[in-house]
Amino acid sequence: MFIFKKSQSIKPIIPNNEALHLFTSSASIALGDFMTQQPQFHQHSLTNSDAHFSESSEPHFLHYVDPKFYISALIKCKNVVQIKQVHAQITVNGLLSNLVVANKLLYMYAEHKDVGHAYPVFDRMKEKDLFSWSVMVGGFAKSGDYLNCFMTFREIIRSGLHPDSYTLPFVIRVCRDLKDLQLGRLVHHIVCKLGLHSNPFVGAQLVDMYAKCKAIEDAGQLFDRMPNRDCVTWTVMIGACAECGEANKSLVLFDRMMEEGIVPDKVAMVAVVFSCKWNNVAKVRELMTHRRLKKTPGWTWIEVGDKMHKFGCRILIAMGMLKKSYFGLL
Repeated sequence: MFIFKKSQSIKPIIPNNEALHLFTSSASIALGDFMTQQPQFHQHSLTNSDAHFSESSEPHFLHYVDPKFYISALIKCKNVVQIKQVHAQITVNGLLSNLVVANKLLYMYAEHKDVGHAYPVFDRMKEKDLFSWSVMVGGFAKSGDYLNCFMTFREIIRSGLHPDSYTLPFVIRVCRDLKDLQLGRLVHHIVCKLGLHSNPFVGAQLVDMYAKCKAIEDAGQLFDRMPNRDCVTWTVMIGACAECGEANKSLVLFDRMMEEGIVPDKVAMVAVVFSCKWNNVAKVRELMTHRRLKKTPGWTWIEVGDKMHKFGCRILIAMGMLKKSYFGLL
């Protein structure tokens, strides 16, 4: 359970190798049999006392309210304070037993990175479906509590539920943020076991994870094997090559993307420009080093006709070019 204190925020729990060994020790990846121990949720100091509802107190049914009313009210909440107010009314009217209402409440707390309020709701739910578990996985991931994210993910599998294309991207992104290639490959194996390796969204997340872990060859092999590649998948791969300094590969991919009839969006165009930028920057820096030129802060160097020229943002502003050149990329 969580211990709540006033005016205190969650501190991200980033697991070290020993902590993640709880998740990765079962190398066989047998679904439903990752480990034998029950997950131990960390105790967080977080929630206000006014959000704590005693289990012994009976709900007061003032009048019947359609659950859709509270779902609509939760959707309109813009901050945690408003969510807590609706949460209190849901509890008073005894609607936390409604799975749809409880799931929406969980989702809203998780979207605001407030797992301190979300977990007590989740813990008291007598009925939980895959969405309930997935929301908690996402909530822990967004709040930086990576260990509880993986422990909850493991519990999903142990309970007999199969993670879907909504659940898995949260876990894959955690592997990416940790830059843990071994853990990422483990999750990739689970994706294959579940038959979701052909899902474009999951595949794009895996490609991005491999790229962030500097395993660009693995990312390329996965990309080439994907049967269904949409604009997002192509953009992720182009951006991955650009980040790894493979400007030529990103341009080749962009050409292939156009040949296959995929229309690039703004993000894809920016990714291509980004890859070209690094290639040009390297060339300019090489020329500056060769000619023993030093860069003046606030000024940019360009090569025109094998000659080096420099200009500053004030010149562009005076010429009315700065705003045009920036928005031209968008």
